[in-house]
Amino acid sequence: MATFYIDPSAAVNGSGTEASPFNAWTAVTWTAGNTYLQKAGTTYLGQLAPGGSGTSGNPITIGRYGEGANPIITHTAAGVFLSARQFINIFGIDAVGCTTHGFHIRTNGSNISTINLRGCVARNNGNNGFFLDGQVLTATLTGVRFIACEAHNNGEHGYDTLGIIKTIRWERCKASYNGRLVAGHGFSLHPFISNNITSGWTLSGGTVYMRTLSASESVQKFINLTDGVTLTKEPGATTAVALNRWDQSGTTLYVNLGVDANTRTTAWRRAEHGPFHYYDCESWGNYTDPVAGEGHGFAADDATSDAHYYRCKAWDNTGAGFQCQYTDRVSRNACISYRNALSNFRTTGHTDTLDDEGCTSADCVQHGFFYDDPFTAVTVKNSLAYGNDLFGFIAAASGVTGTNNATFGNGNTVSNVTNTNAVTADPLLTSDYKPMPGSPLLGAGTHLGYTRDIERKQRPNPPSIGAYDTATLRTPE
Repeated sequence: MATFYIDPSAAVNGSGTEASPFNAWTAVTWTAGNTYLQKAGTTYLGQLAPGGSGTSGNPITIGRYGEGANPIITHTAAGVFLSARQFINIFGIDAVGCTTHGFHIRTNGSNISTINLRGCVARNNGNNGFFLDGQVLTATLTGVRFIACEAHNNGEHGYDTLGIIKTIRWERCKASYNGRLVAGHGFSLHPFISNNITSGWTLSGGTVYMRTLSASESVQKFINLTDGVTLTKEPGATTAVALNRWDQSGTTLYVNLGVDANTRTTAWRRAEHGPFHYYDCESWGNYTDPVAGEGHGFAADDATSDAHYYRCKAWDNTGAGFQCQYTDRVSRNACISYRNALSNFRTTGHTDTLDDEGCTSADCVQHGFFYDDPFTAVTVKNSLAYGNDLFGFIAAASGVTGTNNATFGNGNTVSNVTNTNAVTADPLLTSDYKPMPGSPLLGAGTHLGYTRDIERKQRPNPPSIGAYDTATLRTPE
């Protein structure tokens, strides 16, 4: 194991010691267990692309040395590019002004895992700040961890995942002002969905249609986008699938929409995705045309499953603060969302198993908590809707279970959401939405098992309603 040094400002290319550093990343020979450091305050005009992987016992480490700002990578494609590389730790490296992505991590057909990024910043890049790319369906990208990373002012998303992606974790990460060139979000999740299908179906019999998939395609969820219906799988039915059901046998997909499938726009999820965990992350000022429904702080889109948000904040986005679309098993715990252009907590399309617990929604020009139909197993508990222009809590159809929630100062209170043990009195908040002594929110919740509020304070039993638990003595500004 050895340490090598890179100083792009060095006049000549050295031997890689600190006294005689390399002056280009292309001079590096990559070996498992080695450490490679770029000098602080320098800029490398080229791509940082490791030519090898580490191992579980001997990871490759890439980072910085010396005093000053993080070293910068800037390139006419992706700045930091890991293609089929694994067991790599990167700390204190920034990707700035790259033509495509700041950091691009892709499987390229090989299973890869265990990549850690700490204290890295991606800003002013043309596409995504950080892009996890699992679009090759024969391989899996798993075990990526972001700690204290930041993504600002990128052309598309701050952080994006696409394809077969598993077990990703963000801790204390930030995203702001992304989406400056195309529709983008601060934090975005995208499973690999086929392109929207509008033709190519063959009649099997009755109203059952069939088509052949490629050998690598495996369907987990089938969606009728035209009518907004997520179809249920009917295993073994094949040519006899019932209305609004689907089945797959080998590489043949069967679907029954009740009409000619070629007259509908459909899509299917064909990649494994999740779980994803966000801890203490912040997303603000991400933007695009809100009419297009983009520019969200945190977005779980297109059949994402197992996305969980803990103590996260979203504000001043042109879309929603937290958005779910066609999702399974999503939870938002002790999160706060305020002053977003769309609903602060927004769910569209078919959603299965969503839990909002101990959250605060405030000062939105639309709804505080909005749940579109259809959905199953949606609950909202111990949450506060305060000062939103439209409804505090609203669902497009009945069936959302609400318990121990508080509403105050909204244009309307509740629609299609049950709300037992409701609190409707003035919550007595500071200007940053914290309860003051005497607030009716204090101790008015029901114990749900989680133990920390958004400031990581221990929650008592019973807990308070909203993202903040214990009373603050600071008076409003």
